[in-house]
Amino acid sequence: MKIFLTGSTGFIGSNLVKKLVGKHEVVCLIPSNELGMRPIPENATIEFSDLANFEEVRNLIEKHKPEIIMHLGAATPVRYSFTFPDIYEKVNHLGTKNLVDTAMKLPNFKMFMFASSAETYGVQEVHKPFPEDTKQNA
Repeated sequence: MKIFLTGSTGFIGSNLVKKLVGKHEVVCLIPSNELGMRPIPENATIEFSDLANFEEVRNLIEKHKPEIIMHLGAATPVRYSFTFPDIYEKVNHLGTKNLVDTAMKLPNFKMFMFASSAETYGVQEVHKPFPEDTKQNA
């Protein structure tokens, strides 16, 4: 399978790419301004682009024609999202939309996998692991 992976320099993504390479053809999308990134295995393809740049994202997805997109890339420190909401809207919302819009036009596309954060559930009464169908508290 050909997999297009965002967030490959994050904690989860960097471990995931190690598991995928050797079994699949993996293309890692890394932000253009990424500094101090975790190493990417040599047998993975690295592309640089910002998720919010529709033209670049579209061109890279059309170039590589993945069957699967694993989307783990995001602006993540929640505390900054209150001070800089435009950055989070641009990267997290628009970036996801750019990936989905382009993927839907690929002829052999099979799956879009999206990883999010437990932060989307807000404060919960029970402070232990909870199932994904837990009601979200804004």
